[in-house]
Order: sequence, then structure tokens, then C-alpha cells
Amino acid sequence: MLGFSFTHLRPEAFMQNLIAFGWLDQGVITNYIDNARWSWIDCNDLALVAAETLRQCDRHAGKIYPLGYDTATMQDVAQILTSAVGKPFRLEARSPEEFLDTMLKGGADPAYMHCVYTQLKLNAANAIPCADATFDNFAAITGRKPVTWHNFAQQHKAEFDY
Repeated sequence: MLGFSFTHLRPEAFMQNLIAFGWLDQGVITNYIDNARWSWIDCNDLALVAAETLRQCDRHAGKIYPLGYDTATMQDVAQILTSAVGKPFRLEARSPEEFLDTMLKGGADPAYMHCVYTQLKLNAANAIPCADATFDNFAAITGRKPVTWHNFAQQHKAEFDY
């Protein structure tokens, strides 16, 4: 043995990507996944799981944790944001190819953006089995409940307001 272990964290779609990738502008949400339903996680929840697995290495050694705690389509997200902010949000359909082109022109890492592009393309075609699966491991790992889209919308209300 080499004397080290691992814990594999497998997050699904990040709630923060709505903001970070520029998918949101003045109440318009760019939708690259059509009507696909995703399993979402708040990046802060991912960080909390990572911190716990590092704090208690022996307890989590060799484990694989799928991480996704709220399922939603982009239409669902638009409705949640509309309710939280009190202003209408609407979807604007775009192709995964446009996403890739925009990200590459903006200087994003090509290898990572091609991975995201492939996932968007497969999701839009509903070709990823269980892309909307949610998991119940968060409380056992962290001792608290995960953030839902409703929580996230309230916590980031100022960022979503326009």
C-alpha cells in the first residue's frame, strides 16, 4: 500500500453556475438543456462535504458520495426565482454549441468547457440516465440539511434581482 486513501465526491449540477456561467441576465435565463431535469447542489454544500471528509478521513475512506439534493428543470428554476424575487424570469433556449463557443471565446479552459458542452448536449437529448437522481447522504455526512433551490433563491435574492 502507498499509505493514502480517497473519498470520491460526485456532485451533479451546481446552483452557482446559473450566476457564474452568465446564464442569467435581467430576468432571462439562458437554457442549454431544453426540458431536462437535473439534480442540483449548492457549491457551499459540496465544500462542507469535502471539509467533513478531510476532517474525518478514516470514517470516509474509500467511500463514493454522489451529491445532488434538489431536482429541477430550468423552467422550475425560473418559477422559483420569480417567486423569490417577485419579478418574472423567463427562459431563452440556446444550443450547447453556442455555450461552448461563448465560453471558449471568453478564455475558459477548453478541456473543461468541452466536458460541460458534452454534458449539456447529452442532457438536452435526455441521454444521461438518472441525471435527476437525488441522494439522502448529506445529513449523515454533515449533520445538517442540504440547500434546496428555494433556499438558494432566498440566500442569493440580491444577485438574482434585476
